[in-house]
Amino acid sequence: MTGLRQAGLSGIAAPISFDQAIAAAVDADRFPGATPSPTATETPADPATDPAQDPADQGSGSGSGSGSDTTQTPDDTATGPTDTASADAADGNGNGADETDPATIPTSASLVSFPWTVDTVAWPVEGTVAADDLPALRTAGSTSTILSSGNTSAGRDTTVAAAEQVGSTKALVSDQGMSDLLRQAADARSARATDRAVATLRATLATVAVQGSATGPVLLTLGRSWPTDSARLEQALDALEDTAWISPTDFSTVVDAKPGSLTLQSSDDGADRLTVLRRLVRSEQALVDFASAVTDPVQVTAPARLRTLAAASNAWRADTDGLTTVVDGIAADHRETIGSVGIVNSSDITLLGDRSSLPISVRNRSDWPVTVFLTVTPSNSFLRIERNAVEVTIQPRSSTRTTFPVQSVANGKVALSMALTSASGARIATPRHGRDQRAGAVGDRDHGPRRDRRRGGLRPRDPPQRPPPPPSPQRRAGTRGRRPQPSPRDPAPRAGRASAGRRRVPVCRRGPTC
Repeated sequence: MTGLRQAGLSGIAAPISFDQAIAAAVDADRFPGATPSPTATETPADPATDPAQDPADQGSGSGSGSGSDTTQTPDDTATGPTDTASADAADGNGNGADETDPATIPTSASLVSFPWTVDTVAWPVEGTVAADDLPALRTAGSTSTILSSGNTSAGRDTTVAAAEQVGSTKALVSDQGMSDLLRQAADARSARATDRAVATLRATLATVAVQGSATGPVLLTLGRSWPTDSARLEQALDALEDTAWISPTDFSTVVDAKPGSLTLQSSDDGADRLTVLRRLVRSEQALVDFASAVTDPVQVTAPARLRTLAAASNAWRADTDGLTTVVDGIAADHRETIGSVGIVNSSDITLLGDRSSLPISVRNRSDWPVTVFLTVTPSNSFLRIERNAVEVTIQPRSSTRTTFPVQSVANGKVALSMALTSASGARIATPRHGRDQRAGAVGDRDHGPRRDRRRGGLRPRDPPQRPPPPPSPQRRAGTRGRRPQPSPRDPAPRAGRASAGRRRVPVCRRGPTC
């Protein structure tokens, strides 16, 4: 009850809806021949027929039942749910339905509608309540919280009256030591072990009665698991009731008793368990952000909350490895759902002209229609986004292409960062970076024409100019070597004549014998 809040969830977690689970059960034909339940919320609010009124109040005819009526509640509770279900399917005269009538399909309201005797008391696991849990439980609607004595300033081995005040919260403190003895008697595998545990419990209660350490009723609690043999619990309770110095009393008298004063010894759900539950809470919160883009967010959040509550239940308290495996599976499913909506990859493009439209595709692989807002942010001022945060609605299992009006301010490369958000501002898809746009038709050889800034238009590229070759070295007189060749740009000399401005002078180094 308090573990998820300690792991980061705001408040005390509760089911959102069972409609999806009920619909899945109906589709799987788990209610053969069943008819839909009548909708009680459509009936006008009438004190005589209002389903929100406490069944015990309706039976007594007054605002609060008497002590004798309350003590009979446990006997009535065994058949109460059956009678209530029959009354729902009755013919309207209060005579009940025939046993051969088909069952009715439950609703979210009927699944959590129990004939509680006291429905405003919270009972967290002993030794797991932190200081911030009490205000959260009070906000959730609990007027009293059952705490073990070891979770208070009284201590585990100190017996105090059940009704106490812890800060601004009314608490019902159970005696942790004697509660352990009662659980040993209920879970014993033999009658002898039950008798031994009951004898120790009797002696402890006799000591408390003689010392007078408790000025009011003492509260004992059972464990969360089902007893191995229910007859052992009945045997233990009968033995306590037959003891002269023990007088069982109704739980409602304990709730209404004048409280004393204690302080809370803050505790938690355990470091290992909280580490796993924090991952579970973060995963659910990420899914809730994604669901804000879905047309009906409950279709996403309600089944996820049921899985979260099941994973955080006390059934996994003694199996941290099993809890880790379950949370890993839930987190993987949530990541797959969140990743079902995103921006489709595309290649680099070249934008021509001063104004153009940037095409972007958004996909939706989920089973629900989503509405997102697409935002594009350029990496520099070469490109200006004229209209941002464009609303895009994508149907299930499809993709939609939208365009962004943009204006080219200067030539150059622009990297765009694109993000998807919901109407509430929650980020749906991780921003995508690195899509280079050629703003204004960048003047590279491989990316089309370049912009003429003087005319504001486009002109063809100039043909590539080959760099001129280096000038040929001139042959110096009196040196060996070949005759210098004319440059490719110079016109070739005619045969038998020297080039203009040049003379051909023979040179011989052997003297007058040449």
